[in-house]
Amino acid sequence: MDATSGWLLAAAGALLLTLALAAGLEAALAGLGLPRAQALAHEPGPARRARAAEALLGAREDTAAALGLLELGAGMGAGAAASWAAWRAVPGDLRVAAAAGAVLAAALLALALVAAARALAGRHAEAAALA
Repeated sequence: MDATSGWLLAAAGALLLTLALAAGLEAALAGLGLPRAQALAHEPGPARRARAAEALLGAREDTAAALGLLELGAGMGAGAAASWAAWRAVPGDLRVAAAAGAVLAAALLALALVAAARALAGRHAEAAALA
């Protein structure tokens, strides 16, 4: 494997992490809810994060669209980077199979990371949304 393939795999990993973080934020905001975010934002003391969560939940459609686009781009980018890394790393006739396997591996890893992020953020919605 050459250096470029290594960088492509690192990029795929970073994109998968971005995907998981976006999914976790989406789950945390859904678990927090607008009424709780408004109550936290209007409590005395420093509430900058609570006001940010309130703003995100106040523009629910815009937030959902932005997070959806981020998740889509990160997932597709991770698959493409993994596929390109496998294509570069494997010589000859096995390139297509290696690229397909890399896309499958990235998709399965994405499913696992997104499910874990959503479950964790759903259990600790307030802490995750205000982090």
